[in-house]
Amino acid sequence: MHKRILLFCTAREDVVENSIKVAEKAYGGVDIFFAGPAGSPFARSKGAKFLSWGNSSFTFDKAIAIWPAVRRLKPKAVFIPLNNNEGRGYDLLKFFAKSVSPKVVKVLPDGSVHDVDENILSIAFKPEERFYSLILFFLELAAPILRKIYASKSKITEPSISSSPITYEPLKELAANKTDDKVPDISIVIRTYNEEKYLERTLANVLAQTEENREVIVIDSGSTDRTVDIARSFPVRLFGIKKEDFSYGSALNLGAKLALGKTVVNLSAHAMPDSKDWLKNLVAPLDDPDTAGVHGKELPIENHAGLFERKILLDSNGDKEIVRRSDPYFSNANSAIPKTILEKFQFDEKLGWAEDQLWASQVQEAGYKTVYAPDAPVRHSHNLDMRGNFDRAYAYYRMLFATMYKGRGNEIRSSYWKILPSRSKDFRRFLVSNKLMNSFSALLYAPYCEYINYLGCDTAFRE
Repeated sequence: MHKRILLFCTAREDVVENSIKVAEKAYGGVDIFFAGPAGSPFARSKGAKFLSWGNSSFTFDKAIAIWPAVRRLKPKAVFIPLNNNEGRGYDLLKFFAKSVSPKVVKVLPDGSVHDVDENILSIAFKPEERFYSLILFFLELAAPILRKIYASKSKITEPSISSSPITYEPLKELAANKTDDKVPDISIVIRTYNEEKYLERTLANVLAQTEENREVIVIDSGSTDRTVDIARSFPVRLFGIKKEDFSYGSALNLGAKLALGKTVVNLSAHAMPDSKDWLKNLVAPLDDPDTAGVHGKELPIENHAGLFERKILLDSNGDKEIVRRSDPYFSNANSAIPKTILEKFQFDEKLGWAEDQLWASQVQEAGYKTVYAPDAPVRHSHNLDMRGNFDRAYAYYRMLFATMYKGRGNEIRSSYWKILPSRSKDFRRFLVSNKLMNSFSALLYAPYCEYINYLGCDTAFRE
């Protein structure tokens, strides 16, 4: 008799389908049985191999109802597909899975597979998370002091955008804006301000790409170091704007206006392409006319990435392509967008942060999709300290509360608070498993760092 696997239908259909492939590859020659709500599309397609728990989500009483049938299966492994790292009801799913099989695996939307190595008592009583809840409780008592320490010295300022069009000055134009008498297919727009540390490497890697029919546009906003001199030494079109006129949106819109190519690639000056096929792979998904934008993988720069940022990059940049239709996560640090789309959907020039995610939300609402391309990697990180983490969270959530999450600030903040113990646990394990910190230090650092990021969210809400 074939060995059996149980696979929960607890995520989007595409995530479940991918989990089936993962299970079949990992356990060849097994029968896969499925469990899920009665309304699942897999209830119809899998027939007798589908164990329905009725309508609505998986609850304790639903678990009791299907437990005898699952026990009779004696599954060799249980697969839990998730829409995000730890969605609603995930702890109950883990507990149930561990009660019927010693091997439990979770599969994330990016296709990554993770063993659930917690024992059933740890899942039930969550001792580590209870410990973090206690630490977070005391940190919350100290919130007025911490807020004063971090918020009073925040470096975040709003851009001062005038109603008149942004003015620019050509600092260097190429003798001819054509390659072999052809208009470039791709325009790579790089925004700079005091970027001498990494700009030379970024430009060299860009110009080494296998996609040759392209131009490079550098828009500098008043650098006081060697940035402009470095840019002049490369075959680029160089323009200058006033520092006070800069916002991410205004510089990006100007780049699109100046671009000769039909595809505009937006690249941070310290986002260094990590392969010679970066550009080719980044623009490839745009062959589909329903794709409004593509963003590529971001990896930490060696010896220049904060500990929390390393975890964020790992969580946000997996190894599988992701197609998004209702998830606005997008990054202009490493993106490609058709110029026709940018002419129709411009970036908000008044935002000081996350203009890319607001833009992605708008194009998705218009019926387009965005794509994450893991085979188009760059090295991009900021080496933020604790105050930098606070500033980033504060600016990010201030934008969200004013735009996409307008009127939902308290809901978002409350949801964030509820997952802090779990986030602290994951962050501690990341630090220890990657040998970035010893176990004792990580035990205290993880909840503090997570709390400071939450404090940025909370401060943005209170304003």
